[in-house]
Amino acid sequence: MDHMQTVQSCEISGIRLQQIVEDRELREAGVLWPVTTDVAAVLMDEFPDEQLQGKRVLELGAGTGALGIAAAALGARVTLTDLAAIVPLTTQNVKLNSGTLARGGSAVVKVHCWGESTAELEPPFDVILACETLYWGGWDLFQDDTREGQFKTLLSCSKLDTKIIVGFTIRDKQREVGFLLEHCGKDFACRLSPRMTSTLEDLQDGDVCLVILQPHK
Repeated sequence: MDHMQTVQSCEISGIRLQQIVEDRELREAGVLWPVTTDVAAVLMDEFPDEQLQGKRVLELGAGTGALGIAAAALGARVTLTDLAAIVPLTTQNVKLNSGTLARGGSAVVKVHCWGESTAELEPPFDVILACETLYWGGWDLFQDDTREGQFKTLLSCSKLDTKIIVGFTIRDKQREVGFLLEHCGKDFACRLSPRMTSTLEDLQDGDVCLVILQPHK
């Protein structure tokens, strides 16, 4: 383990995980986001009573991998993706938590830049997880605006019954909610998680937004 890395313990959907984090070079991509537990809770709402077992799950912007690893521990076949600079950390955490994988679950890590070919990901997927993927901190690993590329990846990796669970903290409402309504509205139906107490219109900075997207039939 690198000297700039530390190990944290966390619990997601009842799964105890060890997470290597590295926030000096990777910054936001190398830490565990609080919204991870919220997205995991929505995943359990959508797939209760072991219904996640055997499902093909894609995680975008996996970072440390906590969300995808928890899904794999619950029996899903998970593909965790991120940029090339980040996937070594994701891979470390998958190996560190390999003992939690049971019920036929699996976790593989692949490099994917949103908007590029998804052939190596082998779509489509039953579930796509996107936790804090609308955040942009102005740093070098991200382009200024990744929304269009992310939309293309969502479209390419989904099928008619795919559930896309999106969770993020409101920081720039126009940018973030606009992605859901403008970029996704023509191709995906958007519904709020029952865990939300506000409408999209009423969300304020610092609020957590949790939505489920599904392709229009």
